[in-house]
Amino acid sequence: MTEPRPNVFSPNIGQEEIDGVIEVLKARALTYFSGKKVNEFEQEFARYCGSRYAVATSSGTSALHIALSSLDVGPGDEVIVPAYTFIGTALPVLYQNAIPVFVDIDPEFFTVDPLDLQRKITEKTRAIIVVHLFGCPAEMDEIMRIANSNSIPVIEDACQAHGAEYRGKKVGTIGKFGCFSFYENKNMTTGEGGMLITDDLGSQTKARLLRNNGELNYDYVHLGYNYRMTEIQAAIGIAQLKKLDFFNHIRNDNAHYLMEKLRETVGIEFSNERNYVRHVYHALACKIIPSVIGMTRENFLGKINRPYPITQIEFQFYGRVLYSWDFFKKLMGYGKTQCPYTCTLYGKNVKYTKGLCPTAESVCPNIIGLPTAPSCTTEVLDALIDRIRKVARK
Repeated sequence: MTEPRPNVFSPNIGQEEIDGVIEVLKARALTYFSGKKVNEFEQEFARYCGSRYAVATSSGTSALHIALSSLDVGPGDEVIVPAYTFIGTALPVLYQNAIPVFVDIDPEFFTVDPLDLQRKITEKTRAIIVVHLFGCPAEMDEIMRIANSNSIPVIEDACQAHGAEYRGKKVGTIGKFGCFSFYENKNMTTGEGGMLITDDLGSQTKARLLRNNGELNYDYVHLGYNYRMTEIQAAIGIAQLKKLDFFNHIRNDNAHYLMEKLRETVGIEFSNERNYVRHVYHALACKIIPSVIGMTRENFLGKINRPYPITQIEFQFYGRVLYSWDFFKKLMGYGKTQCPYTCTLYGKNVKYTKGLCPTAESVCPNIIGLPTAPSCTTEVLDALIDRIRKVARK
């Protein structure tokens, strides 16, 4: 029998999304200046999260950028960023000509390590970005205690954690800002797109100004960006939001099914869930132990994918810490000047060297993200489980 091979990056699109797009096209109102969908999506998303305000953007990265710009982060400033995350978490720091300071991760849940966070704060720290990686909420009580004691705002990167909760609160509502991505492989999608949420009126007012070229009543009063969401994206988002809890329920079931079937597999480790969080499993993260399983992660994945990938994707996420890439190691920044690293307003030497975040450096090369998307049927999961067991047994 041929094994099933779905593309788990394919978004779950139904008739509701199609109808919403057709409605926008028939109305011939494609931007939020002429339509109503963006405003409706913002209101519904804020209500879902339990936030006072939501500002729709063009991507999760642009939402993070707007958050930093709203805080007036700039040259000479430092922003703390997890060493293990997507590069889109760190790039907005450089957009603001500030310095990314990388913080280590918890070895079990792969989110910010509060102890290292405390160590990395300096007099130049202007913001802390926390990532709820794989849909797993970070340890926000301790992070917020450290941040508040130092009067430093927290930005939650919840781009993989729509609907996740920490002690009964939706992620994104605990810090100053919450930022979400609606890329096509996320827990909900608009194709491309993002959202910034906040409870602060002044911050949401400034965020709206920044996303629209700094324009206020046809006057340009601030350096801004074109980070607007379209009506078509918002129409898809409105339909997707109504299905988000259902999608997350399936992801949760798929993750627990994989853990149950693979828990006894030698050389593979899963984290235990904390009883005060709601994990939404953008992917199921696990570690392989090369010394036990007898091969590297790359070899392990290669064997799983033979003779062809079961789900048409690689099961790995961010195989290196961010600062190990040449872009950061060589302090590339802006052009030949290497700004912001050479900025006289900063006045410190920057070195991203091995040993900066030892836990992340040790863990990252061995993490695999197993697919949990609603398109992964039991048949697909069973085929994946069978291959993993066979490879591990050999």
